[in-house]
Amino acid sequence: TIPTEVVGRVIGKKGAQVKKLMETSGARITIHQDQEADSPGTLVTIVGTLDSNLIAQCRIFEILSFHNPSSEMGPN
Repeated sequence: TIPTEVVGRVIGKKGAQVKKLMETSGARITIHQDQEADSPGTLVTIVGTLDSNLIAQCRIFEILSFHNPSSEMGPN
């Protein structure tokens, strides 16, 4: 789960960022935007090999921390 207000950073313009993440990691990434309106986060599903999943997860955390270095990402 990632904060809803930063989902756009992971998706990118016209999905370019998430497509690049999938190409470079080899994992399939699904961003579930059909969450409840009062939900504090957006569910992100990463499917692939252990290595591809770890690469995708690390890249997503890099994107989020690069844009907001003071935020702490953790499990919800």
